[in-house]
Amino acid sequence: MARVFIVQENDRFVFTNAEKFGTIVYLQGFYQIEDEGQAETAADHMAAKLEDFNSEIDYLLLVGDPILISIASALISHTTEGIYSVLKWDRQTRSYKAILIDIGAV
Repeated sequence: MARVFIVQENDRFVFTNAEKFGTIVYLQGFYQIEDEGQAETAADHMAAKLEDFNSEIDYLLLVGDPILISIASALISHTTEGIYSVLKWDRQTRSYKAILIDIGAV
C-alpha cells in the first residue's frame, strides 16, 4: 500500500486530503533544528523511517523546517537514484497534486 511521508507534523495543517495518496507517515515531530547535533539525530531518525521508501508508489510531502525537508529529500534521492514523487498543495483546487522529481540524469 502506498504511503505519504510527511516531513514534519504541524497542528496548523490538516493532511486529510493527502490520505487519498496513501497512509500518512510522519518523519518528525514539530520542532526547529537549532544545531548540527539535532540535524544529525533527525537524519538518523528519518533514514530509519525512509528505509523502505518505494519510489514507484510512495510520496514525500514537503512541509516543516527547511533543514528537515532538505535532509528528507537528500535521503530519498540517495536511495532512489534521484527519482521520486512529491505532493504539492494546489490552492485553487484545494487538493494535492503529485509531481515526479527526476534529478537522476543531472
